[in-house]
Amino acid sequence: MHKKIKLAKRNCFDDDEFIMSEIPFDSDTLVTAQKSSQTVYHINLDEEIGEPSKYRRVFDVLKNAYENDLIFLRINTLGGLLSTTIQLIQYLDMCKATIIGELYQAYSAGSAIALRCHEIIMSPHSSMMIHNMSTGAIGKIKDIKDSTDFNYKQSELFCEDMYEGFITEDEMNSVKRGMDIYFDAKEIEKRLEIRSKYFEKKQKESIEEIKLPDDKVVKPRNKPKK
Repeated sequence: MHKKIKLAKRNCFDDDEFIMSEIPFDSDTLVTAQKSSQTVYHINLDEEIGEPSKYRRVFDVLKNAYENDLIFLRINTLGGLLSTTIQLIQYLDMCKATIIGELYQAYSAGSAIALRCHEIIMSPHSSMMIHNMSTGAIGKIKDIKDSTDFNYKQSELFCEDMYEGFITEDEMNSVKRGMDIYFDAKEIEKRLEIRSKYFEKKQKESIEEIKLPDDKVVKPRNKPKK
């Protein structure tokens, strides 16, 4: 039995049947289902994340989907290019539709992508792995040092943004030092619940802090969808 972990209160689809059609692109498959004014998309992320050009149609779907649409993102990947991951995450954050992550194996970049979905569906054997980015450099010694220093700072910022509230401060420091941390389905479910409460509390505190003298509340800028 699959388990749905809701990360946000969003409308979900009913159990009525949809008319399905397949549209192949590269080695991925984008499946759409149309019913009245709602479109349901199924996007496969089931291999190493490659060059951004491979995901142009995925970016278009995320950009153009409407608020009442549904996007099922099937995540079964060991990770891949950071540059593509960053672009995917940005488009996930901008997407108006409800994004439901079907989580199988979400390692490395896959874990960061999974945590940007509004809801997550897991099986008892789903898993996740979080670690720091890997990189390499060639050239003059100074160039290598400058590149390494820059990438180190970037990786710290990335980890803090992607995994805030999901891992502890000690775990965050361990990841920054190069440790791999693995999670089974039960632990993922537990962490998602903790993370949801963490951001609810953080948002509430932010709203309480930003008040005008006439008691009109100025809502803070929304954090990217989780």
